[in-house]
Amino acid sequence: MNLLLWATQVTEEHYPHLEKIKSTGFDGVEIPIFGGDEAHYQKLRKKLDELELKSSTVTVATPEASAISSDPAIRRAAAERLKTIVQTSNSPASYSARIRAEMSRASSNDTRRRPISVRLSWISLP
Repeated sequence: MNLLLWATQVTEEHYPHLEKIKSTGFDGVEIPIFGGDEAHYQKLRKKLDELELKSSTVTVATPEASAISSDPAIRRAAAERLKTIVQTSNSPASYSARIRAEMSRASSNDTRRRPISVRLSWISLP
């Protein structure tokens, strides 16, 4: 269950939703990572563990941190942001991080945007 249905940052206010999600039979949730710090996500991880909910994470690329920008500084900012997202997502109970970006076509006449989805997965070892 993707928690973007309720918020872009899951807080204690959303814990009742987690409890309801678990009680209805879901075994995992997708956590949006758009902000927050390590302490925030450690607290959330503790709640997920308490409820025995598995998790994955989702974020978006912003214009200020786009890996497809022509500006090298913006691409560097994107790399740093993605490193932070992966580190935040990489806990023993988090199975994957899904990073979405928007890409526009090279032609200046065509303003259509196409979503890209990249899934980063890892195995947690004991």
